[in-house]
Amino acid sequence: MSNIIEGFYSFFDDNKNEENRESGPLFSIFLNDLKLKQDLYGKTYYELIYKNIKNIFLCLKNIKNNILVIGEVQSGKTNNIIGITMNALDNDYDCVIIFGGSTNLLLKQTLKRIKDTLNNNLCDILLYDINKNKSSLFSLKKDKTKIIINVIKNKTQMQKISAELNTISKNFKVLIIDDECDYGSLNNGSSKNSAIYNEIVKIKNANNTKYIGITATPYANLTNSKSNEIYPEAIVKLIIEKNYTGIDFFNNKKYFEISQLNKKDDNFSLDLLLKKFLIFYILLSSFVKKYTKLNVSSIINVDIDAKKHFILKDKLFDIHAVFLRDLKNNNVIDYFEEVKKNLNKIAYFDNYDIEKYHNSIEVKVLNNKTKNEEINNNQNCIYIGGNLVSRGLTFENLICELMLNIREHKQPIDILLQRARWFGYRNKKININEELEIYFSDLMKIFISQNIKECFSEAKKINNFLYNELLIDIITYDVKKIKEKLVDIKTELKFVKYSDKDK
Repeated sequence: MSNIIEGFYSFFDDNKNEENRESGPLFSIFLNDLKLKQDLYGKTYYELIYKNIKNIFLCLKNIKNNILVIGEVQSGKTNNIIGITMNALDNDYDCVIIFGGSTNLLLKQTLKRIKDTLNNNLCDILLYDINKNKSSLFSLKKDKTKIIINVIKNKTQMQKISAELNTISKNFKVLIIDDECDYGSLNNGSSKNSAIYNEIVKIKNANNTKYIGITATPYANLTNSKSNEIYPEAIVKLIIEKNYTGIDFFNNKKYFEISQLNKKDDNFSLDLLLKKFLIFYILLSSFVKKYTKLNVSSIINVDIDAKKHFILKDKLFDIHAVFLRDLKNNNVIDYFEEVKKNLNKIAYFDNYDIEKYHNSIEVKVLNNKTKNEEINNNQNCIYIGGNLVSRGLTFENLICELMLNIREHKQPIDILLQRARWFGYRNKKININEELEIYFSDLMKIFISQNIKECFSEAKKINNFLYNELLIDIITYDVKKIKEKLVDIKTELKFVKYSDKDK
């Protein structure tokens, strides 16, 4: 177990004296940990991550300040962040600062992944927690100790880091990793610079610092003309495992349930839609639990109005109560007819299976009013939220997603793609019997409107244009040309646009 000491985590072996402590390469520790996860991501995943990190550091040597690293939504970006961190500290960087997104949930998820990688290994490293430290960072630092700072994109917290860095030598070598760099980091101000952008620039200028922005949706980064201090000099395209299931894979209509609310306050249509969503969730999660013992998650993605989140939660409980009553009275045929038509590979469930796994349901609201709620992959759960469930977070074994936050006009492509939490490594085979070949993705159902379906179709074309036609090479240094090409097709877009104000 790691020990928490005055705001940082010490990954030393308690059974060894500090003087005799062995120190292995951090990057090797990371790679060894990654080998254990090949069944989750794919057989070549370990090798691809290794190549990605080497490409990034090759690029760092060839540029003066900034690079942009891009990869698909839910394709393993966090593992690349951890790999970059470990490799940097193995070499001549003294400190890695990770701007871990704009929410505490994402920050905690990244922090946990780093701790899990380093746990029980002999690493002379401080993982500094700015929320818990009681002493100055550099008063805690010992000779030759490397530092990882994981901090949310928050003006006050970033100012603390900047103040710390200003007290030490300019030769102190720092690497900034800006996770979700298209969100919160860019300068969108008209008369003056945005607050977070200003703080990033201050931290960059404090020491011998290089900046890596990482995102799956780089359109705002590439077309923004107000963020010169962090504008990329080069782009590194992450190599992705062939088992990845993203916008190309989920282009088949079988994964989608097209549902449309007649108007914004149409409670009758909303109740019917929630009923259909819940029945799909109950049946599909029961199937997965019966044959794999896995817990699954589902998402209702709605706007940022916290009151709506709790109203939806209450509605789900009401619908579930009626369902249990009908189940008890053997009056559930109409519930499952639509599901059976959509998922003909799945055998009909008897009441015992449903009652066994769904006598109750777990529903969590994730928003600024529920700061203590966290993702729990050890139980079946439905998560309701806006921004907090829309970006960066990984929901293991996601089985259903319902998108209710629909705009009447063009959708920002970055927000649209980030809401597709169903992307990832969802094509795992489920072993039931020799006759029935079924994959996890066969069980998934995404509830969206026809308008959003059209938005995703256009986003697919733009995404393929960027990744396959513009970014032909793994490393691209002519960023200006990429920007010009993206701007050229801007007027052709009917359903999506490149950027939006941070929300």
